[in-house]
Amino acid sequence: MKIALLVFNFFSILCSAESTIENLGNSKQWKNLLHYEKRFFIFPERSLADGGDFFFSDEGRSDPVKELVATIDALKENKKIIGPLKQTPLCAFPARKKFIEKKLGLKFKNTQCKQLNEFKKRMSTDSISLIYSTAYPENPGSMFGHTFLRIKSNHQTKLLDIGISYSAFVPKGEDGAVYMLMGLMGGYRGYYSVLPYYVKVNEYNFSENRDLWEYELNLNSEEIELLILHLWELETTTWFDYYFFDENCSYQINAAIEAVKPEWNVTNFGLHVIPGESVKSFTNQKGAVSKVHFRPSLGRRVSQRIDSLSDSQKNLFEEVIQYKADPLSLNDPDLLQALIEYFRYQRLDQKEKFSKKDQQTVQKIRVQISKIKSTAKKIEFTHNGRPDFGHHPYRLGIGYGSTNQFNFIDFHLKFAYHDLYNRDLGYLPFTQIDFPWVTLRYDIDSQALNLERFQFFRITSLTPWTRFKKSASWAAEAALVTPKDDLCIDCTRFQLEGGYGLSFRTEPMNFTTALLGTLRVEAGKSLPEKVRGGPGIRILALAAPASFYKIGADLRAQSDLFQGNRPLFYFPISFTQSLHFNAWSDIRAEYQAWVPGSTQGTFNRQWKIQAHFYF
Repeated sequence: MKIALLVFNFFSILCSAESTIENLGNSKQWKNLLHYEKRFFIFPERSLADGGDFFFSDEGRSDPVKELVATIDALKENKKIIGPLKQTPLCAFPARKKFIEKKLGLKFKNTQCKQLNEFKKRMSTDSISLIYSTAYPENPGSMFGHTFLRIKSNHQTKLLDIGISYSAFVPKGEDGAVYMLMGLMGGYRGYYSVLPYYVKVNEYNFSENRDLWEYELNLNSEEIELLILHLWELETTTWFDYYFFDENCSYQINAAIEAVKPEWNVTNFGLHVIPGESVKSFTNQKGAVSKVHFRPSLGRRVSQRIDSLSDSQKNLFEEVIQYKADPLSLNDPDLLQALIEYFRYQRLDQKEKFSKKDQQTVQKIRVQISKIKSTAKKIEFTHNGRPDFGHHPYRLGIGYGSTNQFNFIDFHLKFAYHDLYNRDLGYLPFTQIDFPWVTLRYDIDSQALNLERFQFFRITSLTPWTRFKKSASWAAEAALVTPKDDLCIDCTRFQLEGGYGLSFRTEPMNFTTALLGTLRVEAGKSLPEKVRGGPGIRILALAAPASFYKIGADLRAQSDLFQGNRPLFYFPISFTQSLHFNAWSDIRAEYQAWVPGSTQGTFNRQWKIQAHFYF
């Protein structure tokens, strides 16, 4: 009887252990530590990690239970050599070790891990922040923004903190078209990397003129320690296929945090992951963010400090930068501070073109600043609002309107991101990056449903030309369109257009004007020559009289070089107003006309009013 009882107890313990392993292997946090993800319902759950050293089991990428069993065995034996640092399992996977010891009550042997200990000492902290770098309009790949982590150090200045980033490894000199294609197709490897925080600040805040938003995360000491250990695992043992749209910087940073905080749902995105939306995933979690801090870009600091000067100070400022006045004769701290920041910006912007004369001027300004006892007044730098306050990226719309020929109802769906008539709260003012979106048009009179427009992408960057930043503006788009300058109602043509020029902005009403030279090409069977197009001129005038209201005009002169039976020019024009209620909705009214270049052409026009809902 006793023997039977002992056998029963043995098998009960064995079954209980197997059940515990099974449950732990299928737990959310263990899968998060392995970076498991089920992005689409039709595909099985699997790890996104592509580096083979990240798994001990041959089936570890698709079977978390087998990977747990193999990990326990590997940690016990501690013999396998892992990754480029040639580590043993206990040194290579300290987060897994800590997790398993806590959950299963196991105790693995102590071992000396010199490189890991140095990393832990360097990363000793009580605070971790998510950093959002605003969009960079001069580079299409950076127009969505970027996120990374800041590890607070024991130093008094934030610049000596540590930055943790995830990015694609791109060979030097990679062609722009190849870069976009490889990024879309997952052709690059993505790596986690550790850099001093000041390097990231120099890159984004100074060189690229991007504001930084710091969101301090509400993590306790145990969670912070586990995150640091997990980042070590990710940096030293694996890599990921990098995709611009989903498996990008923001997704992988969020995934690393969710590995130690599984109750935060910060990786549940749709078809793509936008950095601003990844920030919202934290602010939408109750208690996830404890503090928010704004760090203005150097360009913003320069422009707003110059704007704060009086007219007489601005005149002196202009004389100094034109070498007409000697900085050693100045004793105004506000003027001297504006000058030193201006030349600092110019040095970063011009790099090797920064002249000796400018260097001498900077030295004189520094000498003069050291002589005077008073300091420049403190300025409260303004901004466009926190990115997590911005409107949502997906958009549904319905509109009613009329043309020369019929009345219609439009149905609209857009996946991303921001256009010229959106509310700018949390976004760069008067910038646009849209893709893809589709509009279907229902002809009420004929009861026919046709494709009105399929936009592959539309990008507009109206970076203003200023006294300290000589920036060009540009636009590009590709679409399938139903043309309106002739009587073709249900034909579809492919349209490709680019533009380049200058824009200027004034503060009252945030008024922006732009003049662009353009080149447009259209192709379609409905054209007599199958193709048309040519150069053109585009004038944009946009204003925001209030934060909830925008108005603008888009005037074009477009040539048609290929159609001999048509006037050489035609003139598409449009006037738009938008009224924004919140992050979820707006209403727009639009009037468009296509004016022929001669009396023999046909004047077409349409108006419509549309309601948009964002999600």
